[in-house]
Amino acid sequence: MADNKINPVNLLGLLIFLGGITILISYGCYEFFKDFDVPVLIKTAIAMLLIGTVIIITVLIKERLEEKNNN
Repeated sequence: MADNKINPVNLLGLLIFLGGITILISYGCYEFFKDFDVPVLIKTAIAMLLIGTVIIITVLIKERLEEKNNN
């Protein structure tokens, strides 16, 4: 079987990459929700889409990790 351990340098690079993406998305959301010209309904719909996407991705990652640990 292949060794599935992640190289520490690769993990560090991944964490820095994800941190940068998180900062950019957070700033974009902040600027979007700060804008008063966008209707509340649109802001609510965008927030629901973002929250739903995060939940789906979290559940999928959790299922993959559980499946990997069972094998």
